[in-house]
Amino acid sequence: MKRLESYVDEVIALINQRAYDAAAEMARQLVEAEPNVAMNLHVYGLALLSQGHPEQAVEAFNRAVAIDATNPATFLKRGDALMACQRHVRALKSYEQAIQLSPKFAVAFQGMGDATMALGDLARAEKNYESALSLNEGLHDAMLGLSAVQLQKGDADAAVRTLESLLGKNPKHALAWGSLGSIAYQLGRFEDAIESYQRAIELKPDFAPMYDNLGMAFMALGRPEDAIAQHSKAIELSPDFAIAWSRRAMAKRSMANYAAALEDADVGVQKDPGNAMALNIRGIIHGDLGRFVEAQQDLRAAIQAAPDVPEFWNNIGSVLIDRGHYERAVERLDRAIELRWNYAEAHSNRGLAMQNLRKFDFAENAFDQAIKHAPRFPEAYKRRANLKLLQGDFQQGWHDYQNSLNMYRPKEGAQHAIPRWEGQSLLGKSILLSEPNGFGDLFQFWRYVPTLIAMGADVFFLGAPRIFRLLQSSQYNVRYLEQFPEGKQFDYRAELWTLPMALGTDAGSIPDGVPYLHAEKDRLETWQRILPLSTRNVGIFWQGSTKRWMDQSRFLQLADLLPLAEVPGVRLVSLQQGAGVEQIDAAKADMRLIVPDESRDADYAFLDTAALIQRLDLVVTVDSAIAHLAGAMGRPTWVALKNVPDWRWGLEGDASPWYPQTRLFRQPRLGDWTTVIADMRDALLTRRSAR
Repeated sequence: MKRLESYVDEVIALINQRAYDAAAEMARQLVEAEPNVAMNLHVYGLALLSQGHPEQAVEAFNRAVAIDATNPATFLKRGDALMACQRHVRALKSYEQAIQLSPKFAVAFQGMGDATMALGDLARAEKNYESALSLNEGLHDAMLGLSAVQLQKGDADAAVRTLESLLGKNPKHALAWGSLGSIAYQLGRFEDAIESYQRAIELKPDFAPMYDNLGMAFMALGRPEDAIAQHSKAIELSPDFAIAWSRRAMAKRSMANYAAALEDADVGVQKDPGNAMALNIRGIIHGDLGRFVEAQQDLRAAIQAAPDVPEFWNNIGSVLIDRGHYERAVERLDRAIELRWNYAEAHSNRGLAMQNLRKFDFAENAFDQAIKHAPRFPEAYKRRANLKLLQGDFQQGWHDYQNSLNMYRPKEGAQHAIPRWEGQSLLGKSILLSEPNGFGDLFQFWRYVPTLIAMGADVFFLGAPRIFRLLQSSQYNVRYLEQFPEGKQFDYRAELWTLPMALGTDAGSIPDGVPYLHAEKDRLETWQRILPLSTRNVGIFWQGSTKRWMDQSRFLQLADLLPLAEVPGVRLVSLQQGAGVEQIDAAKADMRLIVPDESRDADYAFLDTAALIQRLDLVVTVDSAIAHLAGAMGRPTWVALKNVPDWRWGLEGDASPWYPQTRLFRQPRLGDWTTVIADMRDALLTRRSAR
């Protein structure tokens, strides 16, 4: 008959073969046969721990220790089981008991290092790992732990040296390669991080977290498609890997694929409902989609789960800015800065909130702090540029904008390889213009094209064909391109919005030439037939693009404009298209609103709108592309501005240096559209009396 001792050896052999279920069953039978033999309970604990049942393993080791308290290995493995249960204090005690029994037990010192590190005692952890290595320099996991301590203490160079020493001894240590990649990632050396992560994956191709880390590195390099592929591989290997779902959501978000991003973010939270990072990421995406209530719920839950993470406070502050709740935003951002005094993004967001509260000195200081702590943070420079331009300091504003542009990672492709025009001589040179920021900037800064032509430039414009006919009404000598011409060489490129910066524009040197956009004559008669000649026809536009949720504070509701419809002799005409038209049915009858039919030519944007504007007596609009189109056409235009408007409208006065026929109506207080509309109504009455 086989001796029971040989069964113990078989259990250990099965564990080494990763046959954990078979090992646990054999060990259970051993314990049933001889329940008072400490070694039987010891190997049963080993099998249970290998199976992933650490709580049950702790019970088995406790029973073994109660029978025989002289085996240091039992105390060691009980410490390992307690660590797996996140019971770090008790684990540390168990490791200490192992060392009391065997003072040169190197692996127990390594365990003490793991426990003290988990408890945040970095000094003791470092000492314990060093003790383990002095006893056995072959403890590679102790070297891995030591490098982690060195990194947390802020000595990345020492951590790298430790890992390189480890890899010199064991070049196939996958976790060491992964740790080296993580240090490179934290230092911003993302290409090095990718190389290290890929080495780790070659050695351990089924390790899901390494693919997730690789995805983060690709994302940091602006390669979201590659990031998605790696996060997807992590999910394939470990479908319950919650944070991989969430990080894939962030990669999809970066590609503006918000619906798909939210689906992944939902799965991330479902897989681990208490995961603060997963909640935070879903909150961010809810904010992108304008679902502010859900965003705040997620971010509050993230803060409740991890109240000392500054990113969560910063993110909820950002959502509150988007909602226009600036005072509350400042409170949350202050908390983020308390937790991390050099948190550049929180300082920048605080500046934005302060600017909207008209606390401009505080805003400038916040932007200065952001730039101090992150000298290559383009968004902080861009925001400070907006503040300076808003205050009329064009020189400093353009300087900050230029710094911001220089810091953005260049996009790939032939178009972006063309040198950016920054004011160099254009005599005999070609320049390719474009405008990525929307129609408002396109209309406003189109006025600079004659300046470029006068400088001797051969001017090309790359854009959507549906806008070409309206731009051609300027009669500027421009060649229009639907696509970037392969093989065509250009000397320079420029976005239209950068032209005033390159030319050093200030309030006194804005090019005139208004009107420079015109309606097509053959469209004017159509709209003249629709508009009643017996009234003053006032076009209204109340809501611009909703792509950026923080812009919502610029917009009105159609019903807000009812006082204008009550002015005798005035007839309101809707200029609204797209977002906002859903409000028309409810208000149309009370406002006697004229709503032009939907026969406008969709193939050529704004042509019918321009003809309609030309036939109107007045355009009343929020800050939008319509304001710039009507202004560029030289038509009488009234613009309703929020309390702190975009920089181009300035802070004071009712006149615009950009458009001589435009009058500005400003909110006296944050969110006070009632006074703005009342002022417009009074101005309409005065205008009527004058006539």
